[in-house]
Order: sequence, then C-alpha cells, then structure tokens
Amino acid sequence: MNFTINTNYRIRELFDAYLQTLKLDQLNYVPENFRNNIFWNIKHAVVTQQILVYHMSEMPMNVSEEEVNAYRKGSRV
Repeated sequence: MNFTINTNYRIRELFDAYLQTLKLDQLNYVPENFRNNIFWNIKHAVVTQQILVYHMSEMPMNVSEEEVNAYRKGSRV
C-alpha cells in the first residue's frame, strides 16, 4: 500500500513541477498529430486517479462531475 501511495504522491509532485515551470502557452500547446495539450493530460491523470482511488471506493471525489466529463478518456481540448 505504501508503494501505491508514494507513487501517487510522486506523480503529483512531478505534475506540480511542470505546472510551476512551464509557461501558459507551453501548457496549452497541442503538438501536431496529438489531440490534447500538456495541461489536459495532467488534468486527465488527476481525474482518472480520483475515479480509481475515490469513486471506485465509494468515497467522495475531490473533482466535480463536470471535470470528470471534460477530462475523461476520449475527450479533447
């Protein structure tokens, strides 16, 4: 269990580092042949983690249903 918690925490630290160091235009850039930008991918990972950890455990999520719909698999910027 500690490995899973530590892994999730480390991923959040890495995401935070990207959000702190990249400029807004870099976060919003969608590379050719890709569907989404860096910010979307970070938010998608956070929403997915919330679904897997909280929703599947029947606990309240820390993201809204609107965020889940906006960043679920198959959505795009």
